[in-house]
Amino acid sequence: MGPFFDDLSWMKRVVIASQAVWFYLMKLLHPVDVRVLYPQWKVDLALGWQWLGFVLLLAGAAWLWRKGGRGQIAFALLFLGPLLPVLGFYNLNGRRMAWVADRWVYFSTPVFFALMARRAVMLPRRAGLFLAVPYASRSTSWAALRRRRRHFAKPCGGARNSSRRTTTSETC
Repeated sequence: MGPFFDDLSWMKRVVIASQAVWFYLMKLLHPVDVRVLYPQWKVDLALGWQWLGFVLLLAGAAWLWRKGGRGQIAFALLFLGPLLPVLGFYNLNGRRMAWVADRWVYFSTPVFFALMARRAVMLPRRAGLFLAVPYASRSTSWAALRRRRRHFAKPCGGARNSSRRTTTSETC
């Protein structure tokens, strides 16, 4: 594809990809200074802090493997899967100008927000707090349905004849 991509070794591509994953996660969490194309950052393998993204990805993968459930592993794979072609392992012409672009994360965004919604729902359960509102509204609605059913039923349990007025004092 040209001399530009020939200069990128596999180690540089790994560093760029790991930093891009964290960049996309941070832009989804805190979308400030959103642009079409972001300037390329300098990749220097001698700098230790540039490997931090890769080390954190490995630590996250190890944690998911040991402690995470199948759902969390599926979320991680579904988030990273659509990003794989644009992380830098394939020579894309758009990467000549920028390592990352917002439009490249569009397919992974619903997966990320589905995970956040799941976390928001599961948080009260993990903390030992149970939401009383859904349970109270469900029990209230069941009680209303039972009252309504009793109102339309005969005292002996049969259905009321709508053509004839009956009272509760009548017997079956």
